[in-house]
Amino acid sequence: AVDEGRVREVREQQAERGVGKPGADVTVKPVRAGAGRVVAYSGADGSALFDVYGEAAGDALGFSLSALGDYDGSGVSDVLVGAPLSSPMRFGTTTKLKKAGKVQILAGEDGQFLRTVKGQVAGGQLGFAVTGMQDLNADGQIDFAAGAPYQSVSYLDPNNKPAKAAGAGSVAIFSGMNGQELGRLENPGAGVAYPVPGAHFGWSLADMGDQDGDGVGDIAVGAPDALGAAGA
Repeated sequence: AVDEGRVREVREQQAERGVGKPGADVTVKPVRAGAGRVVAYSGADGSALFDVYGEAAGDALGFSLSALGDYDGSGVSDVLVGAPLSSPMRFGTTTKLKKAGKVQILAGEDGQFLRTVKGQVAGGQLGFAVTGMQDLNADGQIDFAAGAPYQSVSYLDPNNKPAKAAGAGSVAIFSGMNGQELGRLENPGAGVAYPVPGAHFGWSLADMGDQDGDGVGDIAVGAPDALGAAGA
């Protein structure tokens, strides 16, 4: 469950400020307990610029936030928001994927939902952490990443047999142009040959820019339980 007292802030290019309140309830019809909430405040005078609630009960919208830059070309920096406890429908079905999570982009000027990417693994909690990134695929649009630290990861063990690491976690990289997955990270660290059960890879994320000079943006990923109490 989300700690209702947990609040994260993100400062955007215009020095405005977004605050996530993932445990917030919608108390008017349609009532949505735990839908979550994101409020943007003016950096100049503290006035509210927009106030957006989660679309469904239990979404926990606002659990994670990241400045995204000007995604929609409006001249105002937009916001990437995680709702990790959302239970979206599996593509092409009416089956709900409990706590698969989702990630949404909010317009910086009015909070309008610009894009939604839904998790497709029950319990994975996509959107637990989010970060904007540079244009990774050279299509002219900002891309982004989202962590799903509770997702189980399938792999082949040393005997080449199928295995699954429960709660190993993963990070998905998405195209800003169409929301398609560009790539996925699952290995929790250098020198680790197989996914580590319970590592919670993707717990935290940070855009690092181009650290190695190869022209492609890099990313830092937290996996607090990859090495036991030491984390990674």
